Amino acid sequence: MASEPQGELPLRALRIFVTLAECGVMSEAAGRLGITQARVSQTIRSLEERFGIQLVSRDRRPVALTRPGQILHQKALELLDLEGHVHTALRDAALIKRPALHLAAATSFVDVVGGHLVPMIEDLASGWRITAGLSPDHVAMLLSRKADMIVTVDDLMEDQADLARFELVREPYVLALPHSAREVPDLAELVQTKPLIRYGASGSTGRQIMRHLARMNLKPVKTVEIESVLGQMTMIANNQGWGLTTPLCYASAPSFHRRVMLAPISKGAFRRQLTLICREREDEEAAARIAEAARTVLRGEVLARMLEDYPWLEDKFLV
Repeated sequence: MASEPQGELPLRALRIFVTLAECGVMSEAAGRLGITQARVSQTIRSLEERFGIQLVSRDRRPVALTRPGQILHQKALELLDLEGHVHTALRDAALIKRPALHLAAATSFVDVVGGHLVPMIEDLASGWRITAGLSPDHVAMLLSRKADMIVTVDDLMEDQADLARFELVREPYVLALPHSAREVPDLAELVQTKPLIRYGASGSTGRQIMRHLARMNLKPVKTVEIESVLGQMTMIANNQGWGLTTPLCYASAPSFHRRVMLAPISKGAFRRQLTLICREREDEEAAARIAEAARTVLRGEVLARMLEDYPWLEDKFLV
């Protein structure tokens, strides 16, 4: 027998359920929403416990909706559509252009995308401020309302409620080597023979790199920590070591493209994901437009140009 639902029905949970119903694969639904697969699974189980009814058949791939699940899917679409109409009506009724919009983002994103982005969405605000820096700082800025939205590579806000997420890009970590390198050694050989020029541990990218090396039980023979793409590229160009970077970081240092080359990681490949995060029900409409504009720039200003020199990036740089 179905149990009596208690409390308000969260729209965020319905969005996750609808997304899973549309794609049928929990990992894909998680990617679209910028959350973990575990959170998708937990949300579906919470909804089933709430209603006391099985909503999806997990023994099928892709997952299929049960009859109650189909009914919930239909009603959820109606509720989410109504919510969208309410937001649109209130925004249209106000007819007020916001005085300013503050976007805080990863430095590589600001360097490559920022200058192209504002002209594409300048009608959203009378004034713009785009701040570059480290993800942990930006998380604090969003939570304290010092920033309207952030572009981050960190998962510090995974369990934070009342936030909307828009995935921008998944890009691979790649090897950065002096252009004079005659061959591309694998990661295990590099850490044992040459210094690693890496980003600082104060940023999420630097932490992600070191966590990944630790998971692979790889300890560099020597490390130089420098919280600067240009600093890292300078040292690599001068044959003082090697680095782990991303296409976007590399694109932010075009003056080094003839002196530093990229190579894929043959064993132990990993990625970073850039996500635009804003406060739910406050800035979602603006964030959706900014996210789409950012994807357009990433495809045209990063991927298209880098494919000329590195065609192997085509199926690894996902926008």
